Amino acid sequence: MSSSPLACSGPTLICLVCLQCHLFRRMLESVSITQFGDSTMHAAALILGTCHYIMVSLSIVLDDGARDPMSLHWFDVLVLLGGLSLFLVASAHQMTCNAVLASIKSSAISYAIPQGDWFDLTWSPLYWAEVLLYTSLVLLSQGRNSNLMRIALWVAINQSISAHRAKAWYVATFPAAAAALGHRATLIPHVW
Repeated sequence: MSSSPLACSGPTLICLVCLQCHLFRRMLESVSITQFGDSTMHAAALILGTCHYIMVSLSIVLDDGARDPMSLHWFDVLVLLGGLSLFLVASAHQMTCNAVLASIKSSAISYAIPQGDWFDLTWSPLYWAEVLLYTSLVLLSQGRNSNLMRIALWVAINQSISAHRAKAWYVATFPAAAAALGHRATLIPHVW
């Protein structure tokens, strides 16, 4: 008896559940935590972001590796648990850092340098958390989903460029404070 072409393996299902939890959490953050300013998002950015998340979900399922059976070898289980742990840690820090930003925005008249949690390590903890979230999805797929690997690479490159720009903005906007916080990494704590 052959499996359905749309059938998913255990790791694929775990990836999809984690991705949907991530998206739901981000939606809740937007509704309950984020303090929106007067600026608006460009329509193209909204369309690109929406398409990104739709395509991520589809590409996880449509990859040939999505139907590979789940391995219960001890190493694969360890990788799966590591991926789940990384997902939970990155999610928690991303939510905490969003709360830090929201508290600054609600209490400040002008821009301020965020501090606390991963902001003490990097200028762009939200971008770093996003890279870790997609890395965790690769681990959760047990490295068998090539689409997910490409998406994780795309996210890492995109977030690296954004982090570089964010640091440049902080340094230009707050030169004295940025010099005092020179230990902060651009994206990856203690590395870059």
